[in-house]
Amino acid sequence: MMNVKNSKTFCVLPWLMRYIHNDGKFYLCCISASDSENALRDDEGKLVTIQKISHLNQLESFKQLKEIKEMLSHDQWPKQCQKCQAHEERGNLSHRQLKNSEFQSEIAAIQKGTSKVRTFDLRLGNICNLRCVMCGPDASHLWIEEWNKLQPKTLEFSKSEMDQFKLPSWGTLKPVWDKIEQGSDQLFSIELAGGEPLISHEAKAFLAHLVETKRSQEIDLNIVTNLTIVTDDWYKLWSQFKKVTLRVSVDGIGSYQEMMRPGLKWNLLERNLQKLDQSFDQFPFSEINLNFTLQALNARQLVSTIKWLEHFKHICPLPHVSILSEPAYMDCRLLPQSMKDELVQAWSQQISLFISSPRYKQAKHQWLVEGLERAIDWLSEAPPTIYPHSWSQRLLKDQALKSELKLLDSELLLYLLTL
Repeated sequence: MMNVKNSKTFCVLPWLMRYIHNDGKFYLCCISASDSENALRDDEGKLVTIQKISHLNQLESFKQLKEIKEMLSHDQWPKQCQKCQAHEERGNLSHRQLKNSEFQSEIAAIQKGTSKVRTFDLRLGNICNLRCVMCGPDASHLWIEEWNKLQPKTLEFSKSEMDQFKLPSWGTLKPVWDKIEQGSDQLFSIELAGGEPLISHEAKAFLAHLVETKRSQEIDLNIVTNLTIVTDDWYKLWSQFKKVTLRVSVDGIGSYQEMMRPGLKWNLLERNLQKLDQSFDQFPFSEINLNFTLQALNARQLVSTIKWLEHFKHICPLPHVSILSEPAYMDCRLLPQSMKDELVQAWSQQISLFISSPRYKQAKHQWLVEGLERAIDWLSEAPPTIYPHSWSQRLLKDQALKSELKLLDSELLLYLLTL
């Protein structure tokens, strides 16, 4: 029996979860996947992909995954887990700690050696209907033709790399879904992200199969979506799952959101959110919240986004703040110190107001508060030194972005052009 419970580095995810990235590679989790060097390998040192393995259980036989589990069980940090290590050393709540709390009931089975894969985190490839300014061709096929035209030279992809992005996403391949289906017999949780999961016919077919086989009622479904295309058949599917959590990507209000996510119409997004809010009690929604990807372009939009959430009854009143660090030139730590000081003051005030409001429920919302606190800590750190001049290069090439930013925040535009 493994004594994993007493380890200060133990994480349930290598035992319980299979994370598949947009390119079909396996990682330990979404945090680990932020560095391509963390992709899992077989015993010959070759990258493991969903396209190449015969069955999801095959990963259990690989030496690397066994070594990672051994280290996590004995107070050691594998290189794949350095981001959680850094969070915890700064005194922040890590992804590891959140997931250990979420899946606490499974730790006994891990100790006994009887645990099974219980959750999938599936990033479905790069098929998307938007071309977000902070995104790239790995997560949106609409960036393939535009990326090298608009990015600084230092970030351009080679022709061979671009050709890879043009290949069919793994999420569109039926043989791959057959493997996922075979490994789904013990599932109690699925997360879908993209690309845009709500336009994935294959993902929808997989979920429909879970409904047909009567397994969906035991499964929590989590979806990260831009919420621009929500058809009635998705509502029908959601009604058949145990719980449904939606995380909606919102990076600003009105015209700012349209600038951040080209192709999006704000009125449509707002209407879809209002419909979710009004029909919340008719479906097994556990939570609907916003995912705010914090970066230099939209840092000053966070407070207005929080205030906008006051219009909803059921949408979570505080967004989940995801901190963007790549591309490095879009990092919000590059903002001028005076602006960062203003932001820290404003965000701290929002935390105080929220905690003292009747909508605040500690058990439900504390992790969102801690996300905003992490953003405050992030601004206090030294800015990246990699390619800060890339902002001026990007804006000189991307005239549409430059023009919109001039209308929406001319002070920010003038500063970014000096970098």
